[in-house]
Amino acid sequence: MNILDLFKMVKHRGHNKGRKYRVWSILSLSLLGLLCNQNTIESIHRFGIRLSKKVRRDLGFGLNMPCSRSISWNLKMIDCRSLEEMISRHLAVRSKRRVIHIDGKVLRDSATQQAPALHVVSAFVSQISSVVTREFVAPNENEISVALRLMDNINIACSIITGDAIFTQQNVVQKIVKKKCYFVLPVKRNQPNLQDEIRDAFDRYKMMYRCGKRSYQKVMVG
Repeated sequence: MNILDLFKMVKHRGHNKGRKYRVWSILSLSLLGLLCNQNTIESIHRFGIRLSKKVRRDLGFGLNMPCSRSISWNLKMIDCRSLEEMISRHLAVRSKRRVIHIDGKVLRDSATQQAPALHVVSAFVSQISSVVTREFVAPNENEISVALRLMDNINIACSIITGDAIFTQQNVVQKIVKKKCYFVLPVKRNQPNLQDEIRDAFDRYKMMYRCGKRSYQKVMVG
């Protein structure tokens, strides 16, 4: 499946009746424009006018190209959740045995006078250098509860999950193990009991190795 096929599956919140341009055509033009360093709606419009007839046909346009107002309206009416799901599914298929880093961040310059800055938890796959999915953190939520929901919404089987110390929680680890994944999470000094248990587990393994018992042992840290 190529990117054009992916865009054809994206939903649109507007009515099909009377719509002059198809959703996948607008998305394809916008993506092509961004890849060619056209960073505004107006510059994407001018970029589209300069395209050859063949490229226009490949993008699903006829003789007329959309004006900047039409591009802007169509982009606003796209179901963003649908677009994210399609892209996430496409990226997930491309990557197997992944290393997924879960991270929470506040989006820069997203705050307004009416609303605070947007807070998101995202899943970044290192093999493809891309965020495959993200979940917004509501005012009554925290990053831990949102990370649990994020892992339910993405296929993470057989992956290695990494994250900051905030995700070194029993319910997060249980979710990762339930999903048949591995994890690498840091332990800070504010969790002294857990640090001691991990140190003791590795010390026991070292002793077994030195005594010639080289059989592997699964260590469960409560």
